[in-house]
Amino acid sequence: SIVRNGERVGVRGIVVDISGRKEWEQALRTSEQRYRRLIETAQDGICVFDSLGRLMEFNESFCRISGYSPQELRRMTIGDLEAVESPEQILQHIGRIGKSKTDRFETKHRRKDGTLIDVDVAATLLDPQEGRFVIFVRDTTEQKRIESRIKEREATLLHAARLSTLGEMASGIAHELNQPLAA
Repeated sequence: SIVRNGERVGVRGIVVDISGRKEWEQALRTSEQRYRRLIETAQDGICVFDSLGRLMEFNESFCRISGYSPQELRRMTIGDLEAVESPEQILQHIGRIGKSKTDRFETKHRRKDGTLIDVDVAATLLDPQEGRFVIFVRDTTEQKRIESRIKEREATLLHAARLSTLGEMASGIAHELNQPLAA
């Protein structure tokens, strides 16, 4: 208020154009929604964890792959899922990822029902200051099973081919032995 001689004569104010900020906020919300849709519709499990291996965020695919509900996963660590590395090895592995910023490896995870699954893991340091990491987990159990069957069939075919070759050789030797006797 502007006061002269004890009487209010006007109002002073400041007008700030916030339309730019509003546009920026809307763009940010749109970007966040797009990011969230990408994460939620991904076929791979995606999880964010801290430097102690505590699970912080994850998508529905990670729940499906692990067999755990979101409420259960929020109380878990990577060590609860990892079936190959010990807790100490997991922390060492997290430390190496923190230094190199990324890692890709194969391991096994234990599902809620106790079954072991083969997984391909791509890990990246997400936020160095907060010590947060993101992992992309792909269940490769069926792929490994198919590869194993193919190797078994290849071995069977190779064995059959060797037996066939031996049979042909034995037949040729027998024929050569029979020729002088026939003469």
